[in-house]
Amino acid sequence: MQDYDEAIAFLGDWGAFQKTVFFLLSVSVIPNGYVGLSMVFLADTPQHHCRLPDSLNGTTGEANLSSLLPVEEVDGEMIYSRCRRYKTPATDALNATTRETEPCVDGWEYSTDRYISTIVTQWDLVCDSNWKGPLCTSMFFIGVLCGSFLSGQLSDRFIPESPRWLLVQGRVEEAEVIVKAVAKRNGITHVGVIFNNEDLLNPAKNEKRTHNYLDLVRSSNIRNITVLCSFIWMILTMSYFGLSLNTSNMNGDPYINCFISATSEIAASTAAWWLLRTSPRRIATASLLLLGGTLLLLTQLMPSSLPMVTMLLAMVGKCAITTAFNIVYIYSMELYPTVVRNMGVGACIMASRVGAIFSPYLTYLGTYNKVLPFMLMGFFTIVAGVVCLILPETRDGSLPDTVQQSQPVRWCKTNKNQIITMAERNEIAQKERLTIKVDAV
Repeated sequence: MQDYDEAIAFLGDWGAFQKTVFFLLSVSVIPNGYVGLSMVFLADTPQHHCRLPDSLNGTTGEANLSSLLPVEEVDGEMIYSRCRRYKTPATDALNATTRETEPCVDGWEYSTDRYISTIVTQWDLVCDSNWKGPLCTSMFFIGVLCGSFLSGQLSDRFIPESPRWLLVQGRVEEAEVIVKAVAKRNGITHVGVIFNNEDLLNPAKNEKRTHNYLDLVRSSNIRNITVLCSFIWMILTMSYFGLSLNTSNMNGDPYINCFISATSEIAASTAAWWLLRTSPRRIATASLLLLGGTLLLLTQLMPSSLPMVTMLLAMVGKCAITTAFNIVYIYSMELYPTVVRNMGVGACIMASRVGAIFSPYLTYLGTYNKVLPFMLMGFFTIVAGVVCLILPETRDGSLPDTVQQSQPVRWCKTNKNQIITMAERNEIAQKERLTIKVDAV
């Protein structure tokens, strides 16, 4: 019995068409890396203190600032207060310790030792305006989402519709045209009808109604998959961008830290490619999430005298989370049936952008406590890893085409008779095609 994969096997796995699609999809996401990680530098908060009144500005040297600005301790270092200043100059030692302070009513003075200007210095996103910083970063990520949509639409103009999806919708002629065009692009001569089996051509095999986003919650099993996958995607993105943006809060040179963070991306992509070829999707994703979350939680146990160890744990944890992030794209596509696959993955990506919007607020906590963001991200990542174990396995199985063919979620109270193996599911689908063929005759 011929199925879709058998029908298009003559196209090959890595022809000119497949390479072109791979290139266009890769180009569409290149801008995301720059605009996403550039916030490490664009949103950096340099050392700052209150600007002095115009009557005093420039009349006193650095040595006399202590008489004009209170001193506070930050991370074991005594620095000038970032958000308060004395109302009047000190006249004696006693007065200097009892004088009343006021907010930075005249603005702030920012250090230019590393950056001449950032969005923080341009818009005074400090002290009472601290909430504006994460808000601006969140708006930035919303802009990234819009840019991703536009770049994706540009690439889709040169990428045809999925023939598998067209077949499920009963649009056999359109699928036939696309596959023949792909064959021509790959230099393959194919004469005759491609989808010539009655089980592929028979409209009774296909679900005739139009599917929409309500189908992601209408069926209990698809609803469970949608909720669980959306949660996993949201936590993954929140932790990924939280760790990436937190680079500026870590000890050491931010440029070197960003380079190390970028290097971990290469290692993560390589590991994801290997795991997708050798390991079960569910176990690989869950294991990576549990590993990454555990390493992030271990950062709180590291003494402040070992900042490099803390950074090492954070980077290895980020590598594990990034690897899981790469795998979950494929895993989610394999979980959803063809009729709602595009909408299901789109809903997961939208949920992930919610996590990206929250990540700046999580990162901002690092200005008060350097390990607090790691603790929160580690906890949520471990929860996501446990949730991932509930999802079914998809490796070495055919993609489900209809809602009825999707595998059930592994709830603890699920009836064992409802859980079927991949081979059993394929056998059931084949029997369904046979039945439809007999009925048609």
